[in-house]
Amino acid sequence: SASIQTVALYYGNWVRQDAVRGSTGGHDAAHEILLGNSSCCSAVKAATHFKLRVSEWKDWQMPGPQSDAFVAWMKDAVDVGAPVVFGVYMTVESDADFDHIVPLVGYDE
Repeated sequence: SASIQTVALYYGNWVRQDAVRGSTGGHDAAHEILLGNSSCCSAVKAATHFKLRVSEWKDWQMPGPQSDAFVAWMKDAVDVGAPVVFGVYMTVESDADFDHIVPLVGYDE
């Protein structure tokens, strides 16, 4: 939810966390915002609800390894003023998909 809030703030809009979760049909922890093709609570669905333009990294269409292409895709988005929301892994966690969702609005070379 915080990443959607941050992207909205980037464009000058304040959106409450409860409103972000509510955009998925509920307000409890079961409606936390997730990356990917979540049946209820995808970040793409929530961003679209708030009229934020969205493009999605289509990992299922890309050959591996994908890291170089993914970083190039993120940089291209940021270079044209489009924030990126993505998942990061933490070595102390064990989720198969990601451990934390973060926004990216700039980078250093």
